[in-house]
Amino acid sequence: METGHITCAVNARTGFEDVYPKQVMKSHKSKRIAVVGGGPAGMNFSIYAAGRGHKIDLYEVDSKLGGELIAAGKPTIKFDVKNYKDWLVRQIKRCEDITVHLNTNITNDMLKCKDYDTVVYANGAKERISAPIPGWGGIPSQLGSKLLKNPELLPKDAKKIVVIGGGQVGCESAWWLKSEMGRDVTIIEMLSQFMYGACTANRGWLIHSMEERGIKMMASTVAKEIKDGRLVVSEDMNPNRPDGLCTWTPIVKNLPAAPLKQMPEDKVLEADFLVVAMGGKAEESMFLEGQKTSVAPEIYNIGDSYKMGRILEANSAAYAAAMNL
Repeated sequence: METGHITCAVNARTGFEDVYPKQVMKSHKSKRIAVVGGGPAGMNFSIYAAGRGHKIDLYEVDSKLGGELIAAGKPTIKFDVKNYKDWLVRQIKRCEDITVHLNTNITNDMLKCKDYDTVVYANGAKERISAPIPGWGGIPSQLGSKLLKNPELLPKDAKKIVVIGGGQVGCESAWWLKSEMGRDVTIIEMLSQFMYGACTANRGWLIHSMEERGIKMMASTVAKEIKDGRLVVSEDMNPNRPDGLCTWTPIVKNLPAAPLKQMPEDKVLEADFLVVAMGGKAEESMFLEGQKTSVAPEIYNIGDSYKMGRILEANSAAYAAAMNL
């Protein structure tokens, strides 16, 4: 209900029964369609479009389908996301009209040579790979989503870990590192609230669970520099700042007219390893190039390559695009 209209993350028709028919209609013309990216948007589009009678080539640069669902479903608390990813993969395998091309870094030139009727870009977002601070590289680091996809990248001797970024990916990475990997974890967030914009119920449960497990959480804190193998951060110590761990009420958006005075204080955090979860931006360059070169008569851009979002937005865009072919 948070969108103001009943929706479902995994069933795009829910709440829109007056817009989309119950029975999916076959298209009057079967099209040859290339889908770039095997994450939730790409997989859902392929399933819906194949159900309408189209022939799909699904291209994925990695060795398996799933995209960010692989990372999102790694912590045991996210077993429903893993189940959903596995279900999508099974649906893809069962469909004779979908041909999957794994380990394939498809280009616009390659797509244009194949004369597709439609090209759908669902190639995701580009994450920020480092913090813009002096001394970066002085402590080993890895992206949170990449680490969740490839746990073997976590050094065995990394006992003290600092997660930079307290959004959903950062908090879930911190929970996983502490609860399942047994590491000492601190998480810092530059905003005054952890998991800003996340579902209220999910946010509250995860914050309390991290507190119970002894994860140190520092809101209103920015990474300042890496010096002598330690991470120097600056934390706002104003006693009137918002409580970044408050979960009993949704985050208040009508802030005071006058901003609170910053009272920064430098602190030094011991860290063997850094996990970066600072967000990113839509990777739309391939789509824009495809537009410029007229890679196909019909072109779509959906999912995180259009705008970073959740399963809900990826699935809704995939469904709408497939129903309009």
